[in-house]
Amino acid sequence: MRSLVTEHHTSWDQILPQAEFAYNDSVNRSTGKSPFQILYGTQPRGVSELREPEQAETSSARAEEFAEAMQELHTEVKQRLQKSNQEYKRRADQRKRQLQFEVGDMVLAHLRKERFPRGTYNKLKMKKIGPCKILKKFGENAYELELPEGIGISPIFNISDLYPYKVEDAGAGNVEEPVINWQEQLPVAQGPQMECILDKRVGTKTRRKQYFEYLVKWKNHPVEDASWETEAVIQKHGQTVQELMDRSP
Repeated sequence: MRSLVTEHHTSWDQILPQAEFAYNDSVNRSTGKSPFQILYGTQPRGVSELREPEQAETSSARAEEFAEAMQELHTEVKQRLQKSNQEYKRRADQRKRQLQFEVGDMVLAHLRKERFPRGTYNKLKMKKIGPCKILKKFGENAYELELPEGIGISPIFNISDLYPYKVEDAGAGNVEEPVINWQEQLPVAQGPQMECILDKRVGTKTRRKQYFEYLVKWKNHPVEDASWETEAVIQKHGQTVQELMDRSP
């Protein structure tokens, strides 16, 4: 639509037939046919054919032959779609990592920017931390890690952010596990820290889900300074709702 309208933005409705014809007459990459040909068994007539009807095809096939031709056409399109879907799946599987971890395994964890509170992330910091021990497994996609103190991020990681940690053999012995200075390498959460959750209420609602808000008491602050926060804000402070609930009086 943008390429057809060009400078005449207010006349977009006048070029809808042209856009529709161009789409219906275009060959689809997956099916190898145009939408018009799949539906009617032939290509739509162009402008030249409409201007000179005598050059257009005037004879038509019998109904049974036409039905057989359409059936063959649809069979061909179906086979092309199946082949196309298999190719898409093959490409996706090449990029997919088939991994499963168990409690006690050592892993490397990828650090995403959104895990850190605003203002504490630095793009020059390390992208992975580890080795970290898996403390708990939530299904096949989420794991709780044993993180060093002071990192200020949630210990729950998706499997897409985890990589197996392996100590390679070197000569007769094993290479010692690297010692990382976490305080120098990682951004540390700043500002007030959350102490516990005092109450819970229903916050915003959508058609499919309702979201809760939690009354958070801050460390070294009176109860009067407690504020209602969402779970996303709590996670940005390196805490989890369950941890704060366990500390509730």
